[in-house]
Amino acid sequence: ILKEQRFHFERMSAEAALQHEAVLIGTEIHMLTRRRLQLNRDLHTVEHRLLDLERLFATERAVLRAYDQQLTSSVSEKEALVCSLNKAVLRSREEARLAEAKTREKETLLAELLSFESLSETKQQLQSQVTQLENRLDQMQRKLRQHR
Repeated sequence: ILKEQRFHFERMSAEAALQHEAVLIGTEIHMLTRRRLQLNRDLHTVEHRLLDLERLFATERAVLRAYDQQLTSSVSEKEALVCSLNKAVLRSREEARLAEAKTREKETLLAELLSFESLSETKQQLQSQVTQLENRLDQMQRKLRQHR
């Protein structure tokens, strides 16, 4: 009987220990399950945030791409404008050079005309003086004839 009680007592102790261990394992399973659920929720939240970030990055990339295209277009337009302005400057310089050459030609022609005009005036003055001298000579010859 003692053996039987002892066996029974040991069996109950073993069952209690197993039951206690089962409770501990159940508690641990429950805690691990709760932890797993929390981690799944956190993972789900992180996945949603990542998706939101991917959408945001995609939108921002599209905006940046459009802005880059605008800048590229603007730079191309500005480069074309600079080329056009450079050509206009070159044309203007050539026109200015031609205008200066024409101005020098006109100045030379004017100087020649003024010189010609001056010579013409000098000729007229000399002719006038010759006429006056001829008149004086005639007058003197008449006086000389009258005195003779």
